[in-house]
Amino acid sequence: MKLRYRSLKQWKYETLRVYAIQTPITGFDILVDYITLRPDGTLVIDGRYAYDGVTGGPDLGSAMIAALVHDAFYQLMRLGLIPLSCRQVIDKLFYDICIWDGMAPVIAATYYGVVRALGVFFCKPETEPEQKIYEVGA
Repeated sequence: MKLRYRSLKQWKYETLRVYAIQTPITGFDILVDYITLRPDGTLVIDGRYAYDGVTGGPDLGSAMIAALVHDAFYQLMRLGLIPLSCRQVIDKLFYDICIWDGMAPVIAATYYGVVRALGVFFCKPETEPEQKIYEVGA
């Protein structure tokens, strides 16, 4: 049997169990590797999902859930599975999760400002990282 694997050079973290959260992004029924978005807005991220934490900022504990959810949604936008018009709601969700998880409002507002200013460079389909898939063995 052949072994099939991929490089994960750009990712810093990997979830170790399933994480689910109710979101305001409704009306989609998406199932892709490691991410499920149900029509009622439930986002389910499987264990072993790789993500990069807070892009361009410190990975504070109170930002890690927000970063995970945000990264999953941005991946769905890059894959063309949800429209780019969802970005503003997704970015606000990042802020809301930071506050819910105990981040000081002034820090959450700073993170939110960065996400709003720079997120446009990371959500478009042409920014989806190319993955190299390897296959070895007989």
